[in-house]
Amino acid sequence: MGVTTILFENGHDRILIDGFFSRPSAFSTLLGKISSDEETVKKCLDKAGIGKELRAVFVSHSHWDHVLDAPAVCKQTGAKLIGSSSTQMVGKGSGLPDDQMIIAKDGDVLKFGAIRVTIYQGIHSFGDIAAGDIEQPVKTPSRYTAFKSGTCYSFLIECGDYRVLVHPSANFIVDKFQGLKVQTLFLGVATLGKQPLSFREEYWKELVEMTQPSKIIPIHWDDFFRPLTSQIEPMFWPMDKWWVTDPWLRDKCKASKIELSIPTVWETFELVE
Repeated sequence: MGVTTILFENGHDRILIDGFFSRPSAFSTLLGKISSDEETVKKCLDKAGIGKELRAVFVSHSHWDHVLDAPAVCKQTGAKLIGSSSTQMVGKGSGLPDDQMIIAKDGDVLKFGAIRVTIYQGIHSFGDIAAGDIEQPVKTPSRYTAFKSGTCYSFLIECGDYRVLVHPSANFIVDKFQGLKVQTLFLGVATLGKQPLSFREEYWKELVEMTQPSKIIPIHWDDFFRPLTSQIEPMFWPMDKWWVTDPWLRDKCKASKIELSIPTVWETFELVE
């Protein structure tokens, strides 16, 4: 559903990665103040068929394009908000009760029905425009800089024998995923096209060669200032260089015989056939 907002379901249990539906314009974001649009959130949840059966919202980090609507989603569904202490401050500012929030730690394993989620702490992509931790509750509307990144996470999602790794930020910790093998990799590519080829090759080694997926779905490549009522398009220059990332990714997948699926908004993937 754009950026790194992804719903996982197995027919019984549901979890959401991030929660960003309001997608305020570039003008509002960069020059004004932003807040969650709860009516837009409700419409998007209805469109995605997300209701009270949603068990948890896992927030990858606390920038607005990941966390802005996460508390509203939790309010409307009763789901747990799971993320860093910075994410908790966004939840507190939205009036979410403490017992509906869980602070994530590296290596934590959480189970929701048949879905098992392992949390991996990571680092943000280059060019963090609001680095640091959020130390006070965020009351909205606020400047986008109030949504500091805090701790970053990746998520291993398992259901039965099937493994999916969601890696939202295009950066890596050496050997972080040593020994981990997955069938599908949701690969964060934001700002990857702006990095030197040597960095992209090392990123591929640490994420793709390490985990050996048979399918890659790139995420965080779209222009998140565009509403979800329109087709998503690649992020514009100078924020990114999709025209560099796209052919590089296609060539790497072709050479490695990995299926590449570039998602459109509201697309559903059947990960297990």
